[in-house]
Amino acid sequence: MVEDQTWRIRARATHALTAFAPQSLPALRDLLRHENENVRASAVQALRVLEQEEDLVEALYSFPLDCSCVS
Repeated sequence: MVEDQTWRIRARATHALTAFAPQSLPALRDLLRHENENVRASAVQALRVLEQEEDLVEALYSFPLDCSCVS
């Protein structure tokens, strides 16, 4: 459900994952490395709600930077 293209479905899945914390934390951490940026964003949102700052900092440092937009 977190991979669904519909934002409402992703939002419900994100809410469910936060409701199952702390058991869902490993799954949320795995989603931070998902190929789909919407899935990663949902994981970041859930971790933010759960106040998992260390995971968020690690995720930010692991995202590839696109320097093509810098002139």
